Amino acid sequence: MHRRTRVNLVLVAILSAVALVLHFTRPEPPAAGDTLPAMDARTVREIGIQRPGKPPIRFRSDGSTWHMVEPARAPAHFSRIAAMLTLPGAPSAVRFPAGDVDLARFGLDAPEVTLVIDGRAFAFGDPGPLDDARYVLADGSVYLVADSLFLQLVQDAPFFLDSRLLAGPGAPERIVYPDFEIARAGETWERRPAGGVAKERIESAARAWQAARAFTMRIGSAEGAPLTVYREGGAVDEFRIVSTEPAVVLARPDFNVTYHLDAATAESLLLVPPAPAHAEADAGR
Repeated sequence: MHRRTRVNLVLVAILSAVALVLHFTRPEPPAAGDTLPAMDARTVREIGIQRPGKPPIRFRSDGSTWHMVEPARAPAHFSRIAAMLTLPGAPSAVRFPAGDVDLARFGLDAPEVTLVIDGRAFAFGDPGPLDDARYVLADGSVYLVADSLFLQLVQDAPFFLDSRLLAGPGAPERIVYPDFEIARAGETWERRPAGGVAKERIESAARAWQAARAFTMRIGSAEGAPLTVYREGGAVDEFRIVSTEPAVVLARPDFNVTYHLDAATAESLLLVPPAPAHAEADAGR
Protein backbone atom coordinates (compact mmCIF):
# COMPACT_ATOMS: atom_id res chain seq x y z
CA MET A 1 0.00 0.00 0.00
CA HIS A 2 1.38 3.37 -0.99
CA ARG A 3 2.24 5.85 1.75
CA ARG A 4 -0.25 8.45 0.41
CA THR A 5 -3.06 5.89 0.51
CA ARG A 6 -2.29 5.00 4.13
CA VAL A 7 -2.37 8.71 5.12
CA ASN A 8 -5.76 9.21 3.44
CA LEU A 9 -7.22 6.21 5.24
CA VAL A 10 -5.99 7.51 8.59
CA LEU A 11 -7.57 10.93 7.90
CA VAL A 12 -10.88 9.33 6.98
CA ALA A 13 -10.85 7.30 10.20
CA ILE A 14 -10.11 10.40 12.30
CA LEU A 15 -12.90 12.43 10.65
CA SER A 16 -15.37 9.58 11.12
CA ALA A 17 -14.50 9.36 14.81
CA VAL A 18 -14.96 13.13 15.25
CA ALA A 19 -18.32 12.95 13.50
CA LEU A 20 -19.49 10.17 15.81
CA VAL A 21 -18.40 12.11 18.91
CA LEU A 22 -20.24 15.23 17.72
CA HIS A 23 -23.35 13.22 16.88
CA PHE A 24 -23.63 11.68 20.35
CA THR A 25 -22.55 14.70 22.44
CA ARG A 26 -24.20 17.60 20.61
CA PRO A 27 -27.55 18.67 22.16
CA GLU A 28 -30.63 18.06 20.02
CA PRO A 29 -31.63 21.32 18.24
CA PRO A 30 -35.13 22.73 18.75
CA ALA A 31 -37.78 21.54 16.32
CA ALA A 32 -38.14 23.89 13.37
CA GLY A 33 -40.97 24.72 11.01
CA ASP A 34 -43.64 24.11 13.67
CA THR A 35 -46.88 25.98 14.41
CA LEU A 36 -48.63 27.13 17.56
CA PRO A 37 -51.59 25.04 18.79
CA ALA A 38 -54.37 25.49 16.26
CA MET A 39 -57.98 26.50 16.95
CA ASP A 40 -60.98 26.99 14.69
CA ALA A 41 -61.57 30.75 14.67
CA ARG A 42 -65.19 30.20 13.60
CA THR A 43 -66.03 28.49 16.89
CA VAL A 44 -64.16 30.84 19.27
CA ARG A 45 -66.52 32.69 21.59
CA GLU A 46 -64.31 34.38 24.23
CA ILE A 47 -61.01 36.26 24.16
CA GLY A 48 -59.17 37.81 27.08
CA ILE A 49 -56.06 39.99 27.42
CA GLN A 50 -54.22 39.85 30.74
CA ARG A 51 -51.43 42.27 31.69
CA PRO A 52 -49.81 42.63 35.12
CA GLY A 53 -50.99 45.74 36.94
CA LYS A 54 -53.72 46.56 34.41
CA PRO A 55 -57.43 45.71 34.32
CA PRO A 56 -58.25 42.70 32.14
CA ILE A 57 -59.81 43.17 28.72
CA ARG A 58 -62.43 40.64 27.64
CA PHE A 59 -64.40 40.07 24.44
CA ARG A 60 -67.34 37.83 23.65
CA SER A 61 -68.91 36.71 20.37
CA ASP A 62 -72.52 35.84 19.67
CA GLY A 63 -71.42 33.87 16.62
CA SER A 64 -71.51 36.77 14.17
CA THR A 65 -70.22 39.89 15.94
CA TRP A 66 -67.72 40.62 18.69
CA HIS A 67 -68.22 42.93 21.67
CA MET A 68 -65.92 44.05 24.42
CA VAL A 69 -67.51 43.12 27.74
CA GLU A 70 -64.80 44.44 30.07
CA PRO A 71 -63.92 47.23 30.86
CA ALA A 72 -66.47 48.57 28.34
CA ARG A 73 -69.62 47.04 26.86
CA ALA A 74 -69.25 48.12 23.25
CA PRO A 75 -68.72 46.74 19.74
CA ALA A 76 -65.16 45.53 19.19
CA HIS A 77 -62.88 46.57 16.35
CA PHE A 78 -63.20 43.83 13.72
CA SER A 79 -59.59 43.82 12.50
CA ARG A 80 -58.20 43.77 16.07
CA ILE A 81 -60.23 40.65 16.84
CA ALA A 82 -59.22 39.08 13.53
CA ALA A 83 -55.55 39.70 14.31
CA MET A 84 -55.82 37.92 17.67
CA LEU A 85 -57.51 34.94 16.07
CA THR A 86 -54.56 34.46 13.70
CA LEU A 87 -52.26 33.47 16.60
CA PRO A 88 -53.49 29.86 17.01
CA GLY A 89 -51.86 27.86 14.23
CA ALA A 90 -49.37 30.63 13.41
CA PRO A 91 -45.97 29.49 12.08
CA SER A 92 -43.11 29.25 14.56
CA ALA A 93 -39.40 29.33 13.82
CA VAL A 94 -38.64 26.96 16.72
CA ARG A 95 -40.38 24.90 19.38
CA PHE A 96 -39.00 23.25 22.50
CA PRO A 97 -40.49 21.90 25.74
CA ALA A 98 -40.90 24.58 28.41
CA GLY A 99 -39.86 22.12 31.12
CA ASP A 100 -36.38 21.76 29.61
CA VAL A 101 -35.40 25.43 29.93
CA ASP A 102 -35.30 28.30 32.40
CA LEU A 103 -38.35 30.36 31.36
CA ALA A 104 -36.76 33.51 32.81
CA ARG A 105 -34.21 33.39 29.97
CA PHE A 106 -37.07 34.02 27.54
CA GLY A 107 -39.10 36.49 29.64
CA LEU A 108 -41.77 33.85 30.18
CA ASP A 109 -41.53 33.50 33.95
CA ALA A 110 -43.55 36.75 34.28
CA PRO A 111 -45.11 37.42 30.85
CA GLU A 112 -45.83 41.01 29.93
CA VAL A 113 -49.10 40.00 28.31
CA THR A 114 -51.13 36.81 28.02
CA LEU A 115 -53.78 36.25 25.36
CA VAL A 116 -56.47 33.74 26.39
CA ILE A 117 -58.63 32.31 23.60
CA ASP A 118 -61.50 30.10 24.78
CA GLY A 119 -59.46 29.17 27.85
CA ARG A 120 -56.18 28.43 26.02
CA ALA A 121 -53.37 30.74 27.16
CA PHE A 122 -50.66 32.23 24.93
CA ALA A 123 -48.06 34.05 27.08
CA PHE A 124 -45.72 36.55 25.40
CA GLY A 125 -42.09 36.83 26.54
CA ASP A 126 -38.97 38.60 25.29
CA PRO A 127 -37.99 39.36 21.69
CA GLY A 128 -36.12 36.50 20.05
CA PRO A 129 -32.83 36.41 18.16
CA LEU A 130 -34.61 36.77 14.82
CA ASP A 131 -35.81 40.16 13.61
CA ASP A 132 -39.39 41.01 14.62
CA ALA A 133 -39.88 37.74 16.51
CA ARG A 134 -40.95 37.00 20.08
CA TYR A 135 -41.13 33.98 22.37
CA VAL A 136 -44.59 32.63 23.19
CA LEU A 137 -45.46 29.97 25.76
CA ALA A 138 -48.47 27.78 24.93
CA ASP A 139 -49.52 24.26 25.96
CA GLY A 140 -46.20 23.53 27.66
CA SER A 141 -43.98 24.52 24.74
CA VAL A 142 -42.00 27.64 23.85
CA TYR A 143 -42.38 29.04 20.33
CA LEU A 144 -40.82 31.89 18.36
CA VAL A 145 -43.41 33.81 16.34
CA ALA A 146 -43.80 37.10 14.47
CA ASP A 147 -43.86 40.08 16.83
CA SER A 148 -46.64 42.14 15.22
CA LEU A 149 -49.47 40.94 17.45
CA PHE A 150 -47.61 41.71 20.68
CA LEU A 151 -47.44 45.38 19.70
CA GLN A 152 -51.24 45.44 19.54
CA LEU A 153 -51.86 43.52 22.76
CA VAL A 154 -49.99 46.08 24.88
CA GLN A 155 -52.32 48.89 23.76
CA ASP A 156 -54.98 50.33 26.08
CA ALA A 157 -58.57 49.08 25.94
CA PRO A 158 -59.98 51.77 23.58
CA PHE A 159 -57.61 50.52 20.87
CA PHE A 160 -59.82 47.43 20.57
CA LEU A 161 -63.14 49.28 20.22
CA ASP A 162 -65.05 50.04 17.03
CA SER A 163 -64.61 53.79 16.52
CA ARG A 164 -67.87 54.19 14.58
CA LEU A 165 -70.55 56.09 16.45
CA LEU A 166 -73.23 53.90 14.85
CA ALA A 167 -71.75 50.42 14.64
CA GLY A 168 -73.68 47.63 12.98
CA PRO A 169 -76.42 47.69 10.33
CA GLY A 170 -79.28 50.15 10.07
CA ALA A 171 -79.26 53.68 8.64
CA PRO A 172 -80.53 56.60 10.75
CA GLU A 173 -84.24 57.38 10.41
CA ARG A 174 -84.64 59.99 13.14
CA ILE A 175 -82.13 61.96 15.22
CA VAL A 176 -83.38 63.75 18.33
CA TYR A 177 -81.21 66.63 19.53
CA PRO A 178 -81.76 68.46 22.84
CA ASP A 179 -83.95 71.20 21.27
CA PHE A 180 -85.13 69.79 17.94
CA GLU A 181 -85.01 66.70 15.76
CA ILE A 182 -84.45 65.72 12.16
CA ALA A 183 -86.29 62.84 10.54
CA ARG A 184 -86.58 61.05 7.23
CA ALA A 185 -89.57 62.22 5.20
CA GLY A 186 -89.83 60.02 2.12
CA GLU A 187 -86.66 60.51 0.10
CA THR A 188 -85.54 63.59 2.02
CA TRP A 189 -85.02 64.79 5.59
CA GLU A 190 -86.75 67.56 7.51
CA ARG A 191 -86.26 69.48 10.74
CA ARG A 192 -88.93 69.49 13.45
CA PRO A 193 -89.90 72.18 14.25
CA ALA A 194 -89.15 73.56 10.81
CA GLY A 195 -86.64 76.30 10.12
CA GLY A 196 -83.24 77.26 11.41
CA VAL A 197 -81.17 74.80 9.35
CA ALA A 198 -80.83 74.53 5.57
CA LYS A 199 -82.28 71.37 4.01
CA GLU A 200 -78.92 70.48 2.44
CA ARG A 201 -77.24 70.61 5.82
CA ILE A 202 -79.89 68.40 7.39
CA GLU A 203 -79.44 65.74 4.73
CA SER A 204 -75.66 66.03 5.03
CA ALA A 205 -75.93 65.46 8.78
CA ALA A 206 -77.97 62.29 8.29
CA ARG A 207 -75.32 60.91 5.95
CA ALA A 208 -72.53 61.99 8.28
CA TRP A 209 -74.01 60.12 11.23
CA GLN A 210 -73.98 56.87 9.29
CA ALA A 211 -70.23 57.13 8.60
CA ALA A 212 -68.99 59.11 11.62
CA ARG A 213 -66.00 57.88 13.60
CA ALA A 214 -64.32 59.18 16.72
CA PHE A 215 -60.70 60.25 16.46
CA THR A 216 -60.15 59.28 20.11
CA MET A 217 -62.11 57.06 22.50
CA ARG A 218 -61.99 56.77 26.28
CA ILE A 219 -63.34 54.24 28.73
CA GLY A 220 -65.92 55.81 31.03
CA SER A 221 -69.12 57.80 30.64
CA ALA A 222 -70.41 61.19 31.76
CA GLU A 223 -73.63 63.18 31.99
CA GLY A 224 -74.83 65.68 29.42
CA ALA A 225 -77.74 66.74 27.23
CA PRO A 226 -79.42 63.74 25.54
CA LEU A 227 -78.99 62.99 21.85
CA THR A 228 -80.73 59.89 20.46
CA VAL A 229 -80.44 58.22 17.06
CA TYR A 230 -83.23 55.91 15.89
CA ARG A 231 -82.23 53.54 13.10
CA GLU A 232 -83.78 51.13 10.64
CA GLY A 233 -84.45 47.78 12.22
CA GLY A 234 -85.27 49.27 15.62
CA ALA A 235 -81.76 50.04 16.90
CA VAL A 236 -81.60 53.02 19.28
CA ASP A 237 -78.31 54.77 20.08
CA GLU A 238 -78.48 57.02 23.14
CA PHE A 239 -75.70 59.58 23.55
CA ARG A 240 -74.96 62.39 25.98
CA ILE A 241 -73.38 65.65 24.79
CA VAL A 242 -70.66 65.95 27.42
CA SER A 243 -68.99 69.05 25.98
CA THR A 244 -68.86 71.20 22.87
CA GLU A 245 -65.85 73.36 23.78
CA PRO A 246 -62.94 73.15 23.21
CA ALA A 247 -63.80 69.79 21.61
CA VAL A 248 -67.03 67.87 21.13
CA VAL A 249 -67.30 64.81 23.36
CA LEU A 250 -70.21 62.37 23.20
CA ALA A 251 -70.79 59.68 25.82
CA ARG A 252 -72.56 56.32 25.52
CA PRO A 253 -73.64 55.44 29.09
CA ASP A 254 -74.74 51.94 28.03
CA PHE A 255 -71.30 51.30 26.49
CA ASN A 256 -69.28 53.05 29.23
CA VAL A 257 -67.42 54.85 26.44
CA THR A 258 -66.85 58.48 25.41
CA TYR A 259 -66.18 59.54 21.83
CA HIS A 260 -63.99 62.57 21.07
CA LEU A 261 -64.77 64.11 17.68
CA ASP A 262 -62.65 66.24 15.39
CA ALA A 263 -63.98 69.67 14.46
CA ALA A 264 -65.20 68.71 10.97
CA THR A 265 -67.09 65.64 12.19
CA ALA A 266 -68.63 67.54 15.10
CA GLU A 267 -69.80 70.37 12.86
CA SER A 268 -71.51 67.98 10.46
CA LEU A 269 -73.25 65.98 13.22
CA LEU A 270 -74.41 68.62 15.73
CA LEU A 271 -76.90 70.91 14.01
CA VAL A 272 -77.13 73.85 16.39
CA PRO A 273 -79.61 76.44 15.07
CA PRO A 274 -78.18 79.97 14.60
CA ALA A 275 -78.95 82.56 17.25
CA PRO A 276 -82.22 84.54 16.74
CA ALA A 277 -81.94 87.93 15.02
CA HIS A 278 -82.74 89.84 18.21
CA ALA A 279 -79.99 88.00 20.07
CA GLU A 280 -77.50 88.96 17.38
CA ALA A 281 -78.65 92.56 17.61
CA ASP A 282 -78.26 92.51 21.40
CA ALA A 283 -74.78 91.08 21.06
CA GLY A 284 -73.80 93.94 18.70
CA ARG A 285 -74.76 96.68 21.17
